[in-house]
Amino acid sequence: PCTIRRKGSQYDDPSLTGEFASAAAIRKGILEENATEAFLQVPENIVDLLTKEISLGTAPASMDELAGALHYKLRTTSAEEIHDILEVTEGLENRILRAIDNEFFMNDIIEYIKTKRYTRTKIQRILVHILLDIRAKEVDYFLSQNHLPYIRVLGFQKDNADILGELTERAKCPVLTNLKKAPEILDEDGLHLLALEKLATDLQALAAPNPLYRAPNRDFTTPMAIV
Repeated sequence: PCTIRRKGSQYDDPSLTGEFASAAAIRKGILEENATEAFLQVPENIVDLLTKEISLGTAPASMDELAGALHYKLRTTSAEEIHDILEVTEGLENRILRAIDNEFFMNDIIEYIKTKRYTRTKIQRILVHILLDIRAKEVDYFLSQNHLPYIRVLGFQKDNADILGELTERAKCPVLTNLKKAPEILDEDGLHLLALEKLATDLQALAAPNPLYRAPNRDFTTPMAIV
């Protein structure tokens, strides 16, 4: 490992001033419609991508948009089931259920659950685990395996297409370039993990500002990035 000294703002610093702002400050600026200042802190090509996504209404995706989905999930899930979710320990399931009895908006729910031991970031992660039904035993199982269920290729450079072909031939696990072929080449573990990937993408789509982009199955309709 090679460490890189952090420059500019400290981790989670909310200020957009200075040479290098934190990622948290940049996200906060974009979400609170202060994109002009936030964009000064990122490379030009990223500004172009973000501007395009914001104009389409696919960004910025915010957890605030998932409050309704979280309430439904928690209202139809028992404390025992929440206890089995990844990172839920020490009776946190009871605090989570009390939170939805007292709060509705995502930020208020997180603030209600948050403690010295459970930071805001960790609570956000746990709530996503709940929405995706990611259980601790399931994660332990996949981590105990000595191989990957599959490799999923998200994009490649045209000039290096031969490397993709070589990877597909030599890899010791299936290489996915077209999800429609998954049932033919993946085993039960692979299909289970891929279904979870699809669910994560569908969940993110629900957070899109423009309802036109909240449809499911983007994993099957969005082609690989070829540059």
